Amino acid sequence: MKIFITGAAGYIGVMLAERFAERDDIEEIVCLDKNPITPELLALPKILYLRANTSDDTWQGIAAERKPDVVIHCAWQIREFYFRKKLHHAWNICGSRNVFAFALSCARHLIYLSSVAVYGAYSDNRVDRPFTEEDPMREDEYLYGVQKKQSEQDLYDICQKSLSPICATVLRICSVAGPRYKRAKKGFTLQNLLALLPFIPIANQEWGRQFVHEEDLMGIIDNVANEPPQSAHRVFNVAPPMYLRASEIVHAYGKRAFHVPKELVRLGFFVLRHLSLGRLPTSRGGWRFYVYPVAVDGGAIKGMLGNNFIQSILYNR
Repeated sequence: MKIFITGAAGYIGVMLAERFAERDDIEEIVCLDKNPITPELLALPKILYLRANTSDDTWQGIAAERKPDVVIHCAWQIREFYFRKKLHHAWNICGSRNVFAFALSCARHLIYLSSVAVYGAYSDNRVDRPFTEEDPMREDEYLYGVQKKQSEQDLYDICQKSLSPICATVLRICSVAGPRYKRAKKGFTLQNLLALLPFIPIANQEWGRQFVHEEDLMGIIDNVANEPPQSAHRVFNVAPPMYLRASEIVHAYGKRAFHVPKELVRLGFFVLRHLSLGRLPTSRGGWRFYVYPVAVDGGAIKGMLGNNFIQSILYNR
């Protein structure tokens, strides 16, 4: 079997390449990324590295010659460009359309890594009523969630019109954590800024997160890639049953809670976005994801994978 991974030099992409390289049944791993090859990928066998952006038209011919069986689309520009909005759209939306079209032309299975952000963080969200895959994608402001929603819709539309027998699997992933995340996400991030503060601002006790451990996520993607395709298009939430509320997150950080009004969180995001010229991930609308809960039900993928499913609970790690 041959695997094609976009965003292969990124946090998730490198771990996937490492995992597939260990499998005897994997003949080749074609890696695509706009950045130079990483030392981790350079040390792996079976790697063919293509340096290009998904929005380019330079990689499709070479990749098609390798005849990949499975395409895993990880590439994404998460941090919003402060000035270059059109470029951001080209990289994420147009780039994803290129990958989808490529996969439909030659592969049997496309796996697209989306996000639970598509459901939106709103005041009427409830922890005791987690979102299922049948719930609508409501995010309409936070650019990351908006673009993930757009790409999911693009993929659905393409699959509806396509005569290709390919299976497209969308994985809506919750927050990812683990030792590799800590090393990969060094630098100017909101999480690192919070880690420096003696307290964590909390605007809502129901706010919280679900965390999937990075190794468990790799196992889930690996198992999904091995599953015989069941339908042309399917969507799964990837999240553990455990939801960590604000108080538990504060405890995990070893900090103290500082209760603030939600308006102050919104103002803080606005100020930090402009002071950092967008270098801090504080996009418009992103403040809501630090105020309102987004809890999802991961039961569907557990039902599909059965004994191969790993219930990821951060505290177990």
